[in-house]
Amino acid sequence: MYRADSGDPCAQYTLGVVHATGHGTKHAKYDAARAWFRLSAEGGHAAARLNVAIMQFYGWGGPADRVRGRAAFGDALKQYACNRARIAGTTTTVAAACGGDVASQFLLGIISQFGLHGAESSASVARQWYTIAARRGLRVARESLFILYGVGVEGSVAADVLL
Repeated sequence: MYRADSGDPCAQYTLGVVHATGHGTKHAKYDAARAWFRLSAEGGHAAARLNVAIMQFYGWGGPADRVRGRAAFGDALKQYACNRARIAGTTTTVAAACGGDVASQFLLGIISQFGLHGAESSASVARQWYTIAARRGLRVARESLFILYGVGVEGSVAADVLL
């Protein structure tokens, strides 16, 4: 708790997860989770930015704002993708995704959705990569599908993830 109160984004993110999942308590506390994720996001934590955007989009722990939530989600995904691509390199990411690496599959969805690193923007290609990652249990990929469908991509999240 001291590290989180002192401004450590990783510790703040961890407290956000604890509150969001209700770990150690009977119920999740979405308002506290959203507050800790927001502090962590302000400190540059990419996953916290994704969580804040999702919570804002759905109204978990505060008022829902689908327009701002969707925009914030897109910005957070771009940050996440750029961070990952700097680490791995896009060619390496494609090889890892084809080899079954779920984080790389999700990353290719982001790259495809937003046309990053010289790729052509394609919602249908993004949908394919998000679906693969979501079927493998990556929750943020499933949330990405919900957001993608919210902007008019044809299909059913339930069908994509559950089939």
